[in-house]
Amino acid sequence: MRVSTGTDRRVRPLSTVAQWKAHEWKTWLLCWIPILKGILDGKVLTLLSKFTLGILLVLEDAITQDSLQRSRLLLEEFCGNVQKQFGMEQCTFNLHILSHVAYTVRNWGPLW
Repeated sequence: MRVSTGTDRRVRPLSTVAQWKAHEWKTWLLCWIPILKGILDGKVLTLLSKFTLGILLVLEDAITQDSLQRSRLLLEEFCGNVQKQFGMEQCTFNLHILSHVAYTVRNWGPLW
């Protein structure tokens, strides 16, 4: 399946995920919830939705304090539930880094 990013670029197949560029990951964040609805368990989809919204909030051109706070809470909730949902082996350094996103954006600006 190919998904348009709104430009002439397209997301490569999931089989090439290890080689994806940032624009492909951003596009996937924008479209994966509707694509996986009905495939993933509702609890998992809800948890992943929190991650998606938390990241999308800090990708905006201008971020309000309310958006930053909401992003922080969503990402904290996501991180706090990963172990319960997916197991301790998924609690990696990359997961831990999400707990610092709001602080980093507050100091350095949007993630884009």
